Amino acid sequence: DMIVGLLGVLKSGAAYVPIDPAHPTDRMAFMLQDSQPRALLTQSALSLPAGDTPLMLLDSAESLLAADDQAFDANPLVDSLTAENLAYVIYTSGSTGQSKGVMVEHHSVFNFWNVLTRTTHQHCPTPATVALNAGFFFDMSIKGISQLFSGHTLVIIPQLLRANGSELLDFLEAHQVHAFDSTPSQLDTLLSAGLLERSSYQPVSVLLGGEAINASTWEKLRNCPTIRFYNMYGPTECTVDATIDLIRDLGEKPSIGRPIANVQVHVLDARGEPAPLGVVGEIHIGGRGV
Repeated sequence: DMIVGLLGVLKSGAAYVPIDPAHPTDRMAFMLQDSQPRALLTQSALSLPAGDTPLMLLDSAESLLAADDQAFDANPLVDSLTAENLAYVIYTSGSTGQSKGVMVEHHSVFNFWNVLTRTTHQHCPTPATVALNAGFFFDMSIKGISQLFSGHTLVIIPQLLRANGSELLDFLEAHQVHAFDSTPSQLDTLLSAGLLERSSYQPVSVLLGGEAINASTWEKLRNCPTIRFYNMYGPTECTVDATIDLIRDLGEKPSIGRPIANVQVHVLDARGEPAPLGVVGEIHIGGRGV
């Protein structure tokens, strides 16, 4: 239902704001108050903060039909929609503990999807089977959701399997997943379960992000000849990731790789000047993803 609702929101020309029903009530209430949505898509079994936002129950045909007196258009054309319109708003924890909404526009999502098509998913068959591993409430989910634009099949990994390497690996094999996203710590559980040694299943690409990769894991991935492991880095404000590279091409030391297409990354000192090689500085990111 989440995927159906999400695609329906985007098709209508609106932006979506994912809210985790497991979050504390006060946090959900803040997100609803802050984002001021026109409608709240949910399911009848979920408990949400009371408010004035109209509800649309995705598991109730009666609710959906009552939401609009007009006949439904299966392929609406939104003339006023441009690449600068919002695609989604994702709330992060914020450095002060207060949630903050990060607004991302369509052109940024398109640029990121185009990068994935030309890099991480370049060697996958068409159509491919891609797994959605991250929760919808995290920007890493865009890595999987965006593959629907390429006509790929999207398999959603059940949350209960994500922490069990053996069961997760069996799930990936059962669905013959060609590409999936993962954190390095989760990948370690898959490596322990025999991902590199399994003869009956090997994914084409694994997209890593969210954490630093330790040296021992890096060495295993760098020397794997059959699976393409990509290290990806970027804050939510930069549309998921700003840098990427194939680990086997990056050398012996862990690295975040190079800027993706149409994105600029600079390491600057405290005065805003380019930091010399070997000197600590701050990463500054610009371009289509910001």
